[in-house]
Amino acid sequence: MSEHADPATITVYPDGPLLVRGCFELRSADGRVIQTDRSVVALCRCGRSRLKPLCDGSHKLARFSDSASAEEVSHVLEFARPGTRRNDLDRDDINSD
Repeated sequence: MSEHADPATITVYPDGPLLVRGCFELRSADGRVIQTDRSVVALCRCGRSRLKPLCDGSHKLARFSDSASAEEVSHVLEFARPGTRRNDLDRDDINSD
C-alpha cells in the first residue's frame, strides 16, 4: 500500500453493509490478511452473508434492519491505519452502556 494513498473511510448504509473505501488492509480475527484486491469493499452487518466478512446482499432477503443510527454507533467505530499497532476496538467503548 502506498503511503500517499487516500485514507480509509467507512460509510454505514441504513439496513445494509459497511462500505470501506480508500487505503485499508482487511484482517481476520486471528490477524490473517484477507485479500480483496479492491479499493472499495462492502462488509456484512446482517450476519447472513456466505462471503463473510464481505457482504453478498443477503441483508435484502433477510430484511435486515439496523437498530442504531450511524451517529449512535460512530463513537465505537475506529479504523487502524496500515502500519499502526492499534488494530482493535477499545473493549471499554464496546461494553459501555
